[in-house]
Amino acid sequence: MQAVHGTGDVTRQILCHVNAQLQLKGLLLTMPDGPSKGYISKLIKPSTQWKVTKTAKDCIISGAIVDVPELQGEELELIKKVTGEQDVTQLSKALRIQLGAEKLYAREYKRMKKRICYVALTKKGQIIAMKYFSYCKKSQAVFAIAHLLALDPECFIFPQAGQHILKVVVTNSIVVTPVCEIKEKLFLVSISGGLKFVVRMPNMHGHGLLK
Repeated sequence: MQAVHGTGDVTRQILCHVNAQLQLKGLLLTMPDGPSKGYISKLIKPSTQWKVTKTAKDCIISGAIVDVPELQGEELELIKKVTGEQDVTQLSKALRIQLGAEKLYAREYKRMKKRICYVALTKKGQIIAMKYFSYCKKSQAVFAIAHLLALDPECFIFPQAGQHILKVVVTNSIVVTPVCEIKEKLFLVSISGGLKFVVRMPNMHGHGLLK
């Protein structure tokens, strides 16, 4: 209340204050290191802090880090190709990371209530459902092992109301993406009949659903 105290609609001021913090969190992901980035980091209201297991090259890893399970076929070859690591023993598996101010969960993370925020949009425009994260011990880089989601031919269900709700189809294609290429989290909606939608939150009220 101290941050927004004054005349006028206090509720509106609080929402604007929260919206500013959310916008700044997104801005941090693309900002180069420097005094400005440090200043903005101090402006953001701290949320519940995760216990840091390991500080990687592009992010912070939280929770258990375990050996990558026995892999074979296309997924194994793709991981080797993208990570540049041929020795699988040099790779570890994690389920939670913090990228800048953004907390990301893998689909396999089940210790808390079921997460619907394991879908993300990459800088290349791909929509991915993250299975788990792989940490490369030599390069200290982290990669998201994910399924690719394809847009349905009729992806816009309410075009007259905006184009931020998209109908998607889960594919069998596996992608390995450096976490530094992740742009933002998306909100996953699954309904009866196997239909799935992703929502790119357009405003402060929508972003509040992800918290």
